Amino acid sequence: MNESKPPEKMHILLVEDNEHDRAAFRRALSKSEIHCQLTECQKAEEALELLQSCAESFNLVVIDFGLPGMSGLELFKKIHDDGQHPPFMMLTGSGSEHLAVEALKSGVSDYIVKDPKHGYLQLLPVVIKEVLQRHQDRLARQRAEKALKESEEKVRRQFEEIETIYRSAGVGLCVLDKDLRFVKVNERFAEMNGVPAEHHFGRTVREIVPGLADIAESLAERVFRTGEPIQDLEILGTTACQPDVQRYWIEQWNPLKDAFGNVIAINIAAEEITERKRFEEKLKQANEELEARIAERTSTLAATIQVLEAEIVEREAAEQALSDSEKQYSTLVRNSLTGIFIEQDGRIAFANERFANIYGYSKEELAGMDVLDLVHPEDRRLIREITKKRLSGVAPTSEYDARGITKTGDTIWIQRRNTLIDHQGSPAILCNHIDITKRKQLESSLRENEQKLRLLSTRLLSAQEEERKRVARELHDSISSSLTAINMGLAHILEMVGGESEPAVSINNLISITGQTMDEARRMMNALRPSMLDDLGLVTTIGSFCKSFQQIHKSIFIKQLIVAEEGDIPEDLKIVIYRVMQESLHNIAKYAETELVELSFAKKGNKLELIIEDNGVGFDLGAALSKGDYAKGMGLTNMQERTELSGGSFSIQSTPGEGTTIHACWDLAARPEKAWVRNDRTRIGF
Repeated sequence: MNESKPPEKMHILLVEDNEHDRAAFRRALSKSEIHCQLTECQKAEEALELLQSCAESFNLVVIDFGLPGMSGLELFKKIHDDGQHPPFMMLTGSGSEHLAVEALKSGVSDYIVKDPKHGYLQLLPVVIKEVLQRHQDRLARQRAEKALKESEEKVRRQFEEIETIYRSAGVGLCVLDKDLRFVKVNERFAEMNGVPAEHHFGRTVREIVPGLADIAESLAERVFRTGEPIQDLEILGTTACQPDVQRYWIEQWNPLKDAFGNVIAINIAAEEITERKRFEEKLKQANEELEARIAERTSTLAATIQVLEAEIVEREAAEQALSDSEKQYSTLVRNSLTGIFIEQDGRIAFANERFANIYGYSKEELAGMDVLDLVHPEDRRLIREITKKRLSGVAPTSEYDARGITKTGDTIWIQRRNTLIDHQGSPAILCNHIDITKRKQLESSLRENEQKLRLLSTRLLSAQEEERKRVARELHDSISSSLTAINMGLAHILEMVGGESEPAVSINNLISITGQTMDEARRMMNALRPSMLDDLGLVTTIGSFCKSFQQIHKSIFIKQLIVAEEGDIPEDLKIVIYRVMQESLHNIAKYAETELVELSFAKKGNKLELIIEDNGVGFDLGAALSKGDYAKGMGLTNMQERTELSGGSFSIQSTPGEGTTIHACWDLAARPEKAWVRNDRTRIGF
């Protein structure tokens, strides 16, 4: 190589106090093949000053040992202590070889003994070339050693960065050998198994996760046998730390091969999707519940369904949109990998392909970009505070959600997981990003679906009450009028017949039957819609109902405490409160086996409160609610729905052998819009 050869023209500094020796030195160089510029000094002090100011301009220093004042060896030691210097060659007199040895030990490149006959001058060019060549070789070795050291340091830092990325990746990573023993495991994989990472090493899959061992051994046999990867595999199973909990993972099994193409290990990337599966199941259950409730209402309110056809069509369209969105979300989650980037001094120092895809940039565009340019303006303050805490050594939340901005200006939701690392000798943050925009959209859709279900239930209850009111009105307008006319006609005929004749007895029987029929019609109308509620109000209706109840159920006494004015009760709440009271007392008569019922209805501040308590046999509330048909038979669902849909709260307390307490409460100040509003005050009754 060119850098190992002596320069074609060099600059030599000669330090010699003898004029004849200097002249002989010049002649020897002029006769040689060495082309050089020669600078001469007679004293070591002069040479020292010159070398301290411009040592780099000389390729070689030739110095006589025996100089007046400072010796040649002393001069070398001073220059040698300063660091960088050209090579030195020492001239010594005959008989002073021991001085030359001392000079070599001190670091002088070579020496020549000056003999009286000047024979040393013939060796001078050869020795100069050898000294320069050795010096060039030494410089080349130093440069090579320095480059090697820098390369090794760079490789070490890169390896540390890779190890940090592996350890803190947002997906679980591990490596299995041919015996299915864990060779490498990151923290996320250990978290999913519920076993510390260090406890994995050297242990088999069956020892760590026995519930997944069978399927893992089957998959490993396939990869080792075929040498082909297994992608996007969904696995269901349990771990040793939670053996009773079914969990889902989506995994990639990739073979690791040696130089000959033989599979020597398997690299596994696993992402737990249990929460996503549970969320999908929750959506499915919500849809099933919606269908069941619609079917239930439809079976009892066929006429109302025609009125609600438009809402059902709209609901079906919403379900289809939700299903389409769910499919898109499932596809995104199956194919996603974590977006990874390194933030240093507020800018992106590294980004992987998945991160670039999330934000719509190329990796080249992301290099050096300000991290906050990818954060939604309303979330930038949050990101600054978390970053500041992490860099200061304070450990903020390790995982959180925040909004991001794509290249096209769209807003996306990102789940973030960050770790403090050392990158190229400076503090940096390793960031893991997962796009959760679809999940956020699904959550919003679920909330909207629940609101639609509540609205539908409200309208169905309203339609039911209107239908009850209509039927009661028809009973009054048609059957009641007819029965009254029949009764009057029979009475007139009885007057005409008179006496105790056989026709008179028959007519009296018919009049009695007609009266009983009229009483039954009144009872049916009161059950459908008590006219007293519209005419006299809720407070009077409660008292009347309790009186009638005690006449029918003579063994039950109702202790009433009513502390509310009729004007305090909103019109739309009256029928709701009446139905809850009616259903509660019917349940008591049917199930409670009690002799005393305490009924309290009061206005306390801005709240209306209804409490019905009995001292009967009670029941197991948890068991009743778990048996849906039993709960429906008791009317618990209807009472709760009516109360909550009208803006109230509902609760039941019951213990076997200790009775039951039903509590319904409405906060008048915080009530939403009325659940239903009556359009008229039509009087119903005889």
